[in-house]
Amino acid sequence: MAQRSKTTAHTAKSRQAAKRAGGEKPAKAPTAKTRQKRTTTTPRVRTLAQPKRVWYKPFKRRKLPPRKPLPKARHLFVAAIKRLEKSKRAVAGVTAVYGLGVVLLVRGFSASQDFETLRILLDSLLTGATGKLQSIALQLTFLFGGGGNDNSLPNASLYQTILLVVCSLAFIWIFRQKQAKAEVSTKAAFYKGMYPLIPFLLVLLVIGLQLLPLVIGSFIYNILINGGIAVHTWERLLALALFLLAAFWSLRMLTASMFALYIVTLPDMLPLQALRSAKELVRGRRLMIWRKFLLLPVVLFLGTTIVILPFLLFLTPFVVWVFFLLSTVWSAIIHSYLYTLYRELIEHD
Repeated sequence: MAQRSKTTAHTAKSRQAAKRAGGEKPAKAPTAKTRQKRTTTTPRVRTLAQPKRVWYKPFKRRKLPPRKPLPKARHLFVAAIKRLEKSKRAVAGVTAVYGLGVVLLVRGFSASQDFETLRILLDSLLTGATGKLQSIALQLTFLFGGGGNDNSLPNASLYQTILLVVCSLAFIWIFRQKQAKAEVSTKAAFYKGMYPLIPFLLVLLVIGLQLLPLVIGSFIYNILINGGIAVHTWERLLALALFLLAAFWSLRMLTASMFALYIVTLPDMLPLQALRSAKELVRGRRLMIWRKFLLLPVVLFLGTTIVILPFLLFLTPFVVWVFFLLSTVWSAIIHSYLYTLYRELIEHD
């Protein structure tokens, strides 16, 4: 007890000495309550002012991932012919149905009188070797321009459109099933391939709307040139530039929508979804796709000319029918080529 009292007295004296020396009270030791307050207080977070919403969206160029180059056009055409050979029976059946439907509903069994009149007129006006070559060139131009088709039956254009849509769906079904290594037949192509008819027609409607810039541009160009409105050279060049701009706009949209016709035939595929997928598929590759398109009309023109040339020289009464048979095969070749290009775009994406 005496020792504790001495310690307490010593502590009191030290406190008084410290008070005299510094003139301030000694700092208190932190308690548990003050220590908890210091740990629970959070620093104030600085918030930045939100930018005001603008009425436009800034353009940002989208960086595309690197893609593999597409095969050459001639390789695509060879692959398209091989695709036709793998399902030649079903393709031949659909082609025969299309040709028979055109004969019965569109053109009839009578030969084109316009072509016969043109041939007789050219033979009487153009003589000699040079005249014969000119006559053949003019007859080919007449045939490829559609002069050989005598659409004398009523509602021929409507029936032609229906046949094209139905047979196109059949061709696409055959190629898709053969890609999946399934068995195909002509009857199954017409029975099972018609289920995406409504989405297919809606995509065709969009394609028709995308042709409006080309149609309007052509109409305005004809008015400006043929109506005598654009007289000076710079006016004609300006009218031509406007027409080319409208044609480029339509062609740019059609490049994607053409492949949407094949995408929309997939199960549970909506038309808008197919159009968006086709747009992403061709993004950044339109110029390359246009180059692949150039070979197809050239090959079809040269192949048809080589086959029909002997008939123009020696068997002129059969020219129109031979040209008609060749034109029915065009639809199968075109669909096979486009489907092959579509598959290559997917595999090289």
